[in-house]
This record gives sequence, C-alpha cells and structure tokens, in this order.
Amino acid sequence: METGLDIVDFWRMENGLIRENWVLVDLLHVYAQLSVDVFKRMRETTYACQPRS
Repeated sequence: METGLDIVDFWRMENGLIRENWVLVDLLHVYAQLSVDVFKRMRETTYACQPRS
C-alpha cells in the first residue's frame, strides 16, 4: 500500500512577505488509500437523482 500524500504548495511573495499561499491536495489519491471509490459513488448519486418514469 502506498502511503504518500501528493500535494503541491505555491507561495506568492511580495516585498519579501508571503502574500498568498495555495495548497493543492490530491484528494482522489487520499480516498483511494482509504479504499473509497469516488467515481463509483458519483455514478450511484447521479443515478439516484435521475427522474423515474
């Protein structure tokens, strides 16, 4: 089992000070490590929301 966490961290500096910070976390990877199939849940939710005739 893979145990890493994929993240990307961006910093914007202005005049020597940190003005903004963005952190992107690969949540699909985190859910996969927890054995959660996000796409399966999305399909089930989408199907459940469809109007029935």
